[in-house]
Amino acid sequence: MKTRKNIKEIANKDWAEFYNCKPEFFEEQGTYIYISKRLKDLNSVSIKHIGKKTMMGIDENIKDKVDELISICPESLNINLEHFITFYENKNISVESITNAYYVAEDELIKPKRLNNKFNIRKLTLDDKIYLKKLLKTCSDNEIENAEVEIDHEIILGCFNGKILTSVASVLDWGSFYDVGVITHSEYRKLGLGKTVVFHICKEIFKTDKIPLYRCEVSLFSSIGVAKSLGFKQFKDSYFREEYLVFQK
Repeated sequence: MKTRKNIKEIANKDWAEFYNCKPEFFEEQGTYIYISKRLKDLNSVSIKHIGKKTMMGIDENIKDKVDELISICPESLNINLEHFITFYENKNISVESITNAYYVAEDELIKPKRLNNKFNIRKLTLDDKIYLKKLLKTCSDNEIENAEVEIDHEIILGCFNGKILTSVASVLDWGSFYDVGVITHSEYRKLGLGKTVVFHICKEIFKTDKIPLYRCEVSLFSSIGVAKSLGFKQFKDSYFREEYLVFQK
């Protein structure tokens, strides 16, 4: 059984491998800055907060601009979104996203209330693509983008009312983690369906070597509520937040 302590150790080992450093690096205060190939030509800054350390990836094209801020910062400062906004002013920077990361240990997962018998939960296959397509038609583009639910994901579970897919959750492979996404039919919300499918997909994840990870925009309060009601928490001694900024051209 993976406990909270296990999750911290696994997460920090995972990030240490990604950044080619030791896990102890995240116990040190301050900001580490690097050129990110993923951000090439995007004029962007990705700020990940991992334990006490801030990992800042930047597009090489904006290095000179970023250096202006870095030059006045104390060495031990954890630079964040607010420092960029106040230094460069809003007219020069747009905030694309602020995302919090939540985890749940197997012994902390909270079982939701039992659903009405008319609802049935099962794994989906490629043959269920039409049902997912119908569900997504009831949701906004922003909801679909945030959920990142796809029929061909390694694990995907759906809640049905007869032949109507009412809620669905799937996972993205994040190394030692499965990042959980969930979306619910617009006519079946506030019934606990999203919470239930996330609970069951967490149970499936715990059967593997992976750990449930739930990333959510800070303003998606209903989605955050689903996670917290199931026992998900931010683990501040591991990766817990990402801020994504774009410099205007």
